[in-house]
Amino acid sequence: MALKSIGAVIGIVILALVIAALIPKPESEQRPAGDGHDHGASAQKAEPAEKPEIVELRAGTGRLAEPGDMVTVHYDVYLVDGNKKVDSSRDKGQPLKFLFGGGMVMPGWDIGLQGVHEGGKRRLIVPPKLAYGEKGSEDGKIPPNATLRFEIEVLKVEKLTDEPLLDPLLKGTEMDKGQGDHAGHDHGPGEGHEGHTH
Repeated sequence: MALKSIGAVIGIVILALVIAALIPKPESEQRPAGDGHDHGASAQKAEPAEKPEIVELRAGTGRLAEPGDMVTVHYDVYLVDGNKKVDSSRDKGQPLKFLFGGGMVMPGWDIGLQGVHEGGKRRLIVPPKLAYGEKGSEDGKIPPNATLRFEIEVLKVEKLTDEPLLDPLLKGTEMDKGQGDHAGHDHGPGEGHEGHTH
């Protein structure tokens, strides 16, 4: 039974990674190999040259969203030039669920949602380099070099440790628990991870 549970969890994680790989990356993520930029750990921790403008519309009172958490949001996205709505999870009746800080959303979101709590609502003004860049979106709804305005409401923040099927993977096996203070110590599944896209 435990093997089936672990297998199901691994299958879900693999499915999430495949879906993330299929999502078109914004221009800031599409750099050719050997472009002269340091893409190592030190580059990940560097402050971005541009940041989204952040307006706190409503402070949340629930859990803090941290890298490695599953975050569920409703969003509306507008072109700043002309104030035209181009997408909305509310209009679709389908909230977006993503791994925060894991590169599943555009860099403007991973940066702009730092410090947000469940129940919070933010407006993000995201510059092109942190969104769809010089190419725009593949579907043509977002033109090249578009600055975007997002209205994002955080519906739910789920710690991966809340998933009972992940407990054996996150906390170690029963044998590890009796091996001193460090056995089963959980630093958090997303600690040290940096990421990006909508």
